[in-house]
Amino acid sequence: MEKRRSEILAFVAMLLLISLNSCQGQKTAECGEEDRVALLDFKAGIVKDPSGALKSWTGKDCCTWKGVSCDSSSGRVVSLILDADPMGQGNSVYMSGTISESIGNLSYLHTFILVRWKNIGGVIPSSVSRLSALNIVSLDNNKLTGSIPSGIGQLLSLQSLSLSGNLLAGPIPKSIGNLQSLTSLNLDSNRLSGSIPSSIGNLRRLSVLTLNNNTLSGPIPDSMGDLKQLTTLHISHNFLSGKIPSSLGNMSMLAELLASNNRLSGSIPESLGLLSANFYELYLDQNLLTGSIPESLMKLTSPVTINLSQNKLSGNIPRIPESSHLETLVLVKNSLSGDIPAWLGNLPKLRSLQLSFNSFTGRLPNSFGVNSSLDYVFISNNKLTGSIPESLGDMPDLEYLDLSSNQLEGTIPKEMAQLKNLRPLNLSFNNLCGMIPRGTPLEAFPASTYIHNKCLCGSPLPSCPSH
Repeated sequence: MEKRRSEILAFVAMLLLISLNSCQGQKTAECGEEDRVALLDFKAGIVKDPSGALKSWTGKDCCTWKGVSCDSSSGRVVSLILDADPMGQGNSVYMSGTISESIGNLSYLHTFILVRWKNIGGVIPSSVSRLSALNIVSLDNNKLTGSIPSGIGQLLSLQSLSLSGNLLAGPIPKSIGNLQSLTSLNLDSNRLSGSIPSSIGNLRRLSVLTLNNNTLSGPIPDSMGDLKQLTTLHISHNFLSGKIPSSLGNMSMLAELLASNNRLSGSIPESLGLLSANFYELYLDQNLLTGSIPESLMKLTSPVTINLSQNKLSGNIPRIPESSHLETLVLVKNSLSGDIPAWLGNLPKLRSLQLSFNSFTGRLPNSFGVNSSLDYVFISNNKLTGSIPESLGDMPDLEYLDLSSNQLEGTIPKEMAQLKNLRPLNLSFNNLCGMIPRGTPLEAFPASTYIHNKCLCGSPLPSCPSH
């Protein structure tokens, strides 16, 4: 997902660059001396440029310099775009240095993109806050340190702010709530701390908010539910705590909610079942969530992936309608119980079912068979009993099967020898008995696939005793 977003940003940046450079050719005025001096000060802050990106920065007319675009009538610099790897091909030659305070003297600048240089360090100059015309700021994937300037809230025309992949620390400024034209805010993969300011709820035009991979703490602000235009919310890999606000169910445009690996507690709010038909990814794994899985959540027909693993959820799996688009259901490492519902095997698009490390009982349903779309089945470390259903052999697309550490008994069905696409198989730590069916793939698996059963025999285990 992060890769896809990076590719989109790179493509947009490239289009901007092409468009703005084409404007260069139409200009009639040369750049002003104030802008030229500011850019030369910027260049002076770059101590190494093995890429040659600034090689063209000589001469009087800075409007002809690489990455610089000017207004055709006034000659004022309106855009500075320097992307180390605009085509996403994995450039290995990077500039080193800092961003000069003189950047704040480019008073007509509306686009400032300085991305993927790896070795651009130092702080974000406070003078950036003077650039009232700025629409786009992207400083991703550098080594910027210090805090986000508190004056950032003065950039009232700002529509996109992206500072991801740096070493920025300190809090998210409360003044960020002043940026009411903002549609995209990306601050992920930094060292930001403190709480998410409640003022973020003022950003009513915001479509994308990514705060992954920081050290943010405290609760998810209730005001976040006011972001009615939000489609993407990524807050995973932080130290966020407290309950998931019911107000998140008000985000009628939300498509992705990723809140993995935090310290969120309490129950999953029923209001998440109000999310729109656009909603397709929910990750609440690796938290401290308790209670049962809301029935309203499982009644949503739109999600493609639901991951609630590594929490403290209990109770049964609520019924999922057959109209569901669900492809991946991950409930590993909870305290869920009851039988494994037969209807799981009939969900038309479900490919990956991961239920390991729970307290499920009863038999494995016969519905896991010819009509099932499942490719990946992980139900290890439960309390399943009875025999392995013969219908498992009627799943030609099955690739991964883990039924280890249960209480399964009887023989391995000979029909399972038909599973030619099966790669990893784990039936260890059960009460299975009898001969392992001959032929690939079953005989080709290592002995660890079958160990610690009651009396399994035959390749790759020792031969069965003759009678």
